[in-house]
Amino acid sequence: MHVSEGQQPKHAQGCAYLARGAPASSWYDFFLYGTAAAVMFSKRLFFPQDLPAMVLLIISFSTFAVGFIARPVGGVIFGHFGDRIGRKRTLVVALHDDGGRHHP
Repeated sequence: MHVSEGQQPKHAQGCAYLARGAPASSWYDFFLYGTAAAVMFSKRLFFPQDLPAMVLLIISFSTFAVGFIARPVGGVIFGHFGDRIGRKRTLVVALHDDGGRHHP
């Protein structure tokens, strides 16, 4: 297929939208958790009642930080295996692992 200058095939445009949409939804998830960590989690809903409010806030934000740090580490690990055994198999393993944790 010949594409003239300034035009892109339809599937390339769809891929571009998906490439922008997936990280946007992921960052929105982090935004929601960060807001919830500041507003709700530090109000003695999920942690012991006898801890001071500042300690509860630090605990809630530290769980947020662990998730923020684990993302690039997981990307490096799964990127390595994606290059070695194939991206499709790695994606299936990642989805199976994620689904297994959330649905016992």
